[in-house]
Amino acid sequence: MNCEQAYIKVNNPDKIIELVYQRLNGNLCHLRYDEDLNDIPNSFSDEIANDLKRKIAISKPIGEWIEMIEAREINDYALLIEISKVLNTDVFVIMQYDSVGAWGFADISNGEVTNSYFSEDDDDVEGLIEAEMNRRNIGFPTLLFRETFSRNEMEWKYVQKEK
Repeated sequence: MNCEQAYIKVNNPDKIIELVYQRLNGNLCHLRYDEDLNDIPNSFSDEIANDLKRKIAISKPIGEWIEMIEAREINDYALLIEISKVLNTDVFVIMQYDSVGAWGFADISNGEVTNSYFSEDDDDVEGLIEAEMNRRNIGFPTLLFRETFSRNEMEWKYVQKEK
């Protein structure tokens, strides 16, 4: 599995959807975060930001968290930092690239990266990701964007770029 996704501690799910909409279609389109997120490589680009088919899936809350997955399986760090800052909340991001044996995670709190880790050498990547998620009481499966369509119990909402 090659994917990146984010988990956001919920304090206002509707506000998260509004911020995602503003990022795709409104006054947050200009946000940029062009560097790596401490140890985590940044795979987001202007090409992705401006993609007219850009879509983001947002789950219903499970416990204290929601899951957010971009259609292109990448994390928009500028958006996630903005959500964390505006909503004064925590965000946990993961990346998993089985094709090259790499994985990593980062914690963002109140708009600041507070912890991060990246490795191309660890074994049992799925087990390590699960342990990090369990440590934060995140009870979601790791999914690809296309899998959200068959996971109706999570009541996904989709926000997309308008033409």
